[in-house]
Amino acid sequence: MKNAILRAASMLLVSVLLVNGTWYWWRAERYRPYIAGMQPQVFHTTLDPSYYATDTEGYIFSVAYPGYLSVTGNLCVGTPMGADGNPFTDALIIWPRENGGYDYGLLLYDGQTGYQIMADRRGHALDSALEHVVQAHAPSVEVLLQKANAWWALS
Repeated sequence: MKNAILRAASMLLVSVLLVNGTWYWWRAERYRPYIAGMQPQVFHTTLDPSYYATDTEGYIFSVAYPGYLSVTGNLCVGTPMGADGNPFTDALIIWPRENGGYDYGLLLYDGQTGYQIMADRRGHALDSALEHVVQAHAPSVEVLLQKANAWWALS
């Protein structure tokens, strides 16, 4: 009886280590290409890595690895903070899909009013009722898409 319990506990421990080790390795390999030229964020840890970079125009690029046992991380490009000091700036969020390709989201601000909008790869709102917001920010959205494609070669 004692040997059976010890064997079951050992198998459980090996299974947990195998699942965690495989996930950790997969996550590191999956997101490694996205972090080229970036440095760790201040709150970066081994278990919760995130990276950032700023280009010459002040656009901020970031990569957030998936959380524990998740497969969903994201890439982000944010516009530079305006002269008014408002920290709310337009941003493009990109979620790499497991089977290839990407899902896109936009954070768009009109003053203190913010919009979170799922978009297609060309930056058009998936919800047609929000397309007018995207069109009002079309120049910003276009630049964010260009920056993301240039930084990560998404196209």
